[in-house]
Amino acid sequence: MTSTGDGKTDLVSRDTSGKVYRNSIDGKGSFSARAQITTGWQGYKGLF
Repeated sequence: MTSTGDGKTDLVSRDTSGKVYRNSIDGKGSFSARAQITTGWQGYKGLF
């Protein structure tokens, strides 16, 4: 989990091709559509 500076926790995920995405929480219990934030992470099994 990460934050975009709005004080709310966001979800970060990676797909099998190594693209990393962020889903921002809307403060109402749901997440926004994912936004790609970087690539090249296919060599990693997890983000911590």
